[in-house]
Amino acid sequence: MASKHIIKHTETEIVLKCYITDSAGGNIDISVQNDCTKSTQLYVTPESIEVIAKKLNLETAEVSAVATFYTQYKRKPVGEYHVGVCTNTLCAVMGGDAIFEALKDHLGIENDEVTSDGKVSVEHIECNAACDYAPVVMANWEFYDNQTVQSAKDLVDAMRQGNPP
Repeated sequence: MASKHIIKHTETEIVLKCYITDSAGGNIDISVQNDCTKSTQLYVTPESIEVIAKKLNLETAEVSAVATFYTQYKRKPVGEYHVGVCTNTLCAVMGGDAIFEALKDHLGIENDEVTSDGKVSVEHIECNAACDYAPVVMANWEFYDNQTVQSAKDLVDAMRQGNPP
């Protein structure tokens, strides 16, 4: 049995859809989705976790477990364009490691950091599950396959100018 709860956290102006599913054995499955039109990324603060837990009558640890398990739920702000570079074995061998290092150098940031203009953040992704198209770069959860160092640099440059492909 699933129920849907809409929570508006007025301090952050983020609307969260919380789907609660009672699974076999009495466990509770919580799925939180961002419903804010300004961002495709979910940024979950400790305060947000407390609000969700209180509204759903759950322990903060239960909500925190969900927020920390799924990599798409970020614990700090990300860029307007969040770029993930697959650095798993196949992508790494096909150029993923070189792309990741080149993007960090090109943008002047490290893993999980945001450019000073707030436009781009970058992180290494363990696997994008698109090995046939390696190396893969993801931006706001959209795949860009068969990337090269130059095509990835062009991608982030276009994003910074507000013109992603």
